[in-house]
Amino acid sequence: MPRHARSRAALSALAVCAALPAAANAQATRTWVSGVGDDVNPCSRTSPCKTLAGAQSKTAAWGTIGALDHGGWGSVTITKALTVDVSGDGAGGILVSGAPGVIVNAGATDDVVLRALVIRGSGDCGGATSAQAATAGVRVVQARSVTLEDVTVAQATVGVDVAPSAAAVDVTVSRSRILNACTGIRVAPTGGGSADVLVTGSTVANASTAALAVNGGSLTVADSTLASNALAYAPAGGGTLVSAGNVRLMGNASDGEPTRTIAVAGTAGPRGEPGSAGATGAHGATGATGATGPQGTSAPSAPSASRLVMLVGRPVVGRRSVRMPVALSSRGTVLATVFRGRTRVATILQGVAPGPRAVAWNRRIGRRAAPRGVYTVRLMATAATGAIARGKARVVIR
Repeated sequence: MPRHARSRAALSALAVCAALPAAANAQATRTWVSGVGDDVNPCSRTSPCKTLAGAQSKTAAWGTIGALDHGGWGSVTITKALTVDVSGDGAGGILVSGAPGVIVNAGATDDVVLRALVIRGSGDCGGATSAQAATAGVRVVQARSVTLEDVTVAQATVGVDVAPSAAAVDVTVSRSRILNACTGIRVAPTGGGSADVLVTGSTVANASTAALAVNGGSLTVADSTLASNALAYAPAGGGTLVSAGNVRLMGNASDGEPTRTIAVAGTAGPRGEPGSAGATGAHGATGATGATGPQGTSAPSAPSASRLVMLVGRPVVGRRSVRMPVALSSRGTVLATVFRGRTRVATILQGVAPGPRAVAWNRRIGRRAAPRGVYTVRLMATAATGAIARGKARVVIR
């Protein structure tokens, strides 16, 4: 073979070899785990991985890990924006002993979603096997937002432990269950961290303490059940713990006291009894029968609970802000929560006077401008009487 032909062949071989590591290290936006998988696999649907840790290493940021069947997926530390969704046919679990099930330690601008996971410790946190309990079902160290949907945590020292140390994090726990934990949900930021946690449609049962907020952390519980706990509410050390309506407290040794309660509007009182008929008039001087007196007026109805009415107009999207027109029947406070898909991205709390007004969002998510897309804004107005009104608006940023 001529010398120049051999040189070209050698260069081609080197180019192929150089391309192999890049192909081997490519990460997919959708990966899979299976009870019969293997972490040496590429985590594709036809060649799945065994554990969540193995799948994460082969999943691109903002990607999704799914499950093909039931299995034990192993503990994992999530270090990037990621969705772990093992719902449907792939419902599976994480069994740990003396360690956390899931640690979220992602970037300060990353969003993490956990869906349909079952996280269980190997021992009872308050019994002879406490060393085998999970130290935490889910521990949040850093992220922009973390969402738990249909997640079950059992037999843990802390069910959901939110403890950021350097940045702000928003956590939503929805339709989830925390059972047999020493502390159900703990919000305890440290250092420069801050945390805002919303629990809705969930149950915390058989815990020593169901809901704990300390060190300036904020925990709001709404439409949820706290049952058979030694203590339900435990705000301490400057923490804020809000009971935001329709919270069912059942069979707790002590319900405790939240730092604030938002009451739902009561039902109208019963209708008053009809008044009696007026007396017949006296006979006139000529002997004629007097006219019948007027019928008595009805007694006033019992006072009904104060009501609050809120009308929501079409949002006005500007270059630097979004203004959501609202009109309240009486003075109140409006809590506007902005969602992108199922992820809560911003919260606005604003006092509003009666009549036409507007609630403003600065079009920012944390420290960055909100990207283009469709957003849903859920508004909850609260009057001084405790009455509540709700509304919703759709915002499109182009």
